[in-house]
Amino acid sequence: MSSSPITPETQKDLPAVLASLKSDRSCHRIFRPGQPLTAEGVLPNQMLLILDGQARLLTRERDQPATLCKLGPGDVVGLASLISVAPCETVNASTTLKAAVLADQQLLRLLEETPEFLSWCTTRLWDAELARLVEPLRNSSAEDLPPLASQLQELQNVASLIAPDPVAVQQALANGQRVFVASANTDLPLGHELMEGSLAAKTPRPPLPLRLIGLPASTLEQLVTTETTSPSEVEEPRDEAADSSALAVIEPAQAGLPLAT
Repeated sequence: MSSSPITPETQKDLPAVLASLKSDRSCHRIFRPGQPLTAEGVLPNQMLLILDGQARLLTRERDQPATLCKLGPGDVVGLASLISVAPCETVNASTTLKAAVLADQQLLRLLEETPEFLSWCTTRLWDAELARLVEPLRNSSAEDLPPLASQLQELQNVASLIAPDPVAVQQALANGQRVFVASANTDLPLGHELMEGSLAAKTPRPPLPLRLIGLPASTLEQLVTTETTSPSEVEEPRDEAADSSALAVIEPAQAGLPLAT
């Protein structure tokens, strides 16, 4: 393997319910280089915790597959899609990869029964959901924009989750943020921009809470113009796996080979 297995240092931020998957060999699966962990446009029916190996989170630049970021031991795959109730992750193995699998029904049960796990899942912003949010804004721009991968860290630095209540949303708007619907469990369309706080009062479909993401209006303006960090100043993630593997689509439930006993 080209990367190190999970150690106490790399898994220290994982909640206990995920860290425990490391020792449960019955849920471990092996993925071959180039094999999808999650398929484009498909809501996964499982979450994966990478134990060993590397993968790529993919996006599309000018209708071509491109690497948004690399993933390795301790990273989770599928959770951003499941938490937001809409697919946003296209992930392929870059190397031979070992991952622990948690079925979606198990995930929902743990979210209901484990407050620590619910908080961990719902208070983090995931790269894939941020990319899903800004891609339509970038696509509507006539500018020749730098790769999204070069802007990802800046997005993470300034983005925030907004509590789904009218007061919090109105405060965010007053502070110069633009607030967007980031989950598909409400009558409001995914990606819809909230222009007033009262819209946050809509009741989400259970069992997950509504996700709202706030981004400073000034930052969004910069991200859709060419006045950003030059691609030459940021090393774009590179990988040995062929880009053609990004187009492979298989059902996530069929992905991965059980470990030999």
